[in-house]
Amino acid sequence: MRESDLAANRKSVLQQKARTHAHIRLMQPWLSQFVAHVRSRRDETKRLLDAALECAEGDSFVVDGRRYERLRNRLNEEKRRGTLVPAIVRRLDQPSAPTIHCRLREDRAFWTWAVTEVFRLTGLRCEELTELTHLSIRDHMTAEGQGVLLLQVAPSKQDRERVLPVCPELAHALAQIIRRARGHAPSIPCIPRYDPLERTIGAPLPYLFQGGPKRQRGVFCREHIRALLRNASLELGLRDKDGTAVFFQAHDFRRLFATEAVNNGLPLHIAAKLLGHADLNTTRGYVAVYEDEVVRHYQTYLARRRAFRPPHEYREPTDAEWAEFAQHFRRRKLALGDCYRPYGTDCPHEHACIRCPMLR
Repeated sequence: MRESDLAANRKSVLQQKARTHAHIRLMQPWLSQFVAHVRSRRDETKRLLDAALECAEGDSFVVDGRRYERLRNRLNEEKRRGTLVPAIVRRLDQPSAPTIHCRLREDRAFWTWAVTEVFRLTGLRCEELTELTHLSIRDHMTAEGQGVLLLQVAPSKQDRERVLPVCPELAHALAQIIRRARGHAPSIPCIPRYDPLERTIGAPLPYLFQGGPKRQRGVFCREHIRALLRNASLELGLRDKDGTAVFFQAHDFRRLFATEAVNNGLPLHIAAKLLGHADLNTTRGYVAVYEDEVVRHYQTYLARRRAFRPPHEYREPTDAEWAEFAQHFRRRKLALGDCYRPYGTDCPHEHACIRCPMLR
């Protein structure tokens, strides 16, 4: 291989790394907003379902200031036996709104919250998430005699098994997932899982992320998890500054987990262990490090430079100055376009806007 070929490959790798870091910096400010949205959506659908089940068919009720009516079920009493009673409602204040299947909506909202919590608190891959079982949660006794929970992650991409410590938030999420997957049964049902990568069907295990009717119960696939995150992003309406829609993906939480951990002081090699990386360079590619030293020194430089400037340059503007500044931008709106004449300068050729280079 020629040296030019190697240089082109290095340039491509650096460009890919820069795009990844730019995407991480784009998604990081929206992570807390996304988590709050899926949590509020879960609570809202839970309140709606509970109120609908307490209400008789044909009656109306109010939840969060909205009036609903529970519709009559088409199934007769014989077909209802042994199944969950559906709760279908419609909004009375919006007659054109579609009917709401409360159980389906609450189930989707819960699993969206569960997927988000496990992703952001563990940094798992999507395949590793679908392979979590009730057996993956283990108790461990430290040398000091303190009991801790550990999450055992099955080998996936690198064929390396790893163990993650469970924080209180993750323990709460796992407890809710276990209760939902178990239902009214004494334990989580053991079902087989089809591995699309290996193209094999595994032995029946108590998978955490499973759902569906009793006779059609199955483990969540990657497409279903991707759809849950995409629908939640659409509901939240995330958009970039240029108006482009932004969607959270499963691997975004993995990169954000690594970035937050390293920026908060976790050593890089420990982060690599948690992520299951064999090479530290792979972890460096995941982490969008914010150069705090550069920012701090630059702010110190600005403060030192401002100390030598006249104090009147940093005073608060008066109302008259603000009005003049706003009037300047109002005058920029012309019938033929916008005038990009700098603030505080006079127009060199009035009434000749068509040939003026400042007209955009």
